[in-house]
Amino acid sequence: HPFVTEKPLYSIVTRGLFVAYAQPNYYNYMEHHFGFKRYDRIFDYSFDSITNPIERTVALISMLSKFQNLSQDDWTDLYRIEQDTIDFNHDHYYSNNYMKHLSQYCEKN
Repeated sequence: HPFVTEKPLYSIVTRGLFVAYAQPNYYNYMEHHFGFKRYDRIFDYSFDSITNPIERTVALISMLSKFQNLSQDDWTDLYRIEQDTIDFNHDHYYSNNYMKHLSQYCEKN
């Protein structure tokens, strides 16, 4: 199973966006077992299913490179596009629903 650290949780708590280079299927795991939603209106998570580490890195960097020359206003617009997902993840964390999702997964296995 992917190893989840405090780093994405910190972004969720502080109402930020995040992209992690992690084990394959990390985002599926975060979604299905913790109940957190992806920021898929702005990020392309197709790299998440790539198991070859070099191909995975290239795909992630390629996806992120489209953000390299954005202005502050562009970043603000992207943030607003994902505002409902940011709010959902923040509220989901503080309601402890993510722990309920995780407990259900642990009970099944």
